[in-house]
Parts: sequence; structure tokens; C-alpha cells
Amino acid sequence: GRLRTAVDASSALSVETDEGGEWSILLVDRPPDFVDVYGAKDTYPQEMWTAAKTYFEGLERGCGPALPGGRYASARALSMRDLAFFKGRSLGEVCHII
Repeated sequence: GRLRTAVDASSALSVETDEGGEWSILLVDRPPDFVDVYGAKDTYPQEMWTAAKTYFEGLERGCGPALPGGRYASARALSMRDLAFFKGRSLGEVCHII
């Protein structure tokens, strides 16, 4: 399609083909530092987990707005709530956590 043609014509972008014929676009001058949202590795501090548990238990009791369905939509909503325990976390990290 047109997007793939435009990307192939750009020297600032590269295309990586993934399994199943999917492909992704990367910036040539930046390292591909992505968070694997399905990864099992937990690199987060215990204090964050404790604060998150308290927050989510409050949501279960009706203290605060409900989250939308889906990992990405929920992570965006949580990121926009400016929660102290997610401060400095990327959207990818929040997706991984939830």
C-alpha cells in the first residue's frame, strides 16, 4: 500500500518483517527500545506494586472512575490520571504492568 511505499522510500525509516507477515516501522537513528507488554520479566519496585494494589482495590470498591476495556485503553486512562506510582513510566510500561 501507500504507507509501505512511503516508508521504503525514506532513508530515516526501516521496515522489519515480523512473524505472520506483519511488519513494523522503526526510526533508523534511534534504538528500538520497546517494552514487551506480554513479557514475564518484572523489573518494577515492590513499592509500586503495593501502591497499585491499594489503588485497584479502591476501584473495585467503587472509589474512582472505572477503567475502559482493553489493555491499551486502560493504560492510557491510568496514565492520564497522573498516579504517583506510575510517575515516570512510559505508556508501554503501564501496558506491561496491567
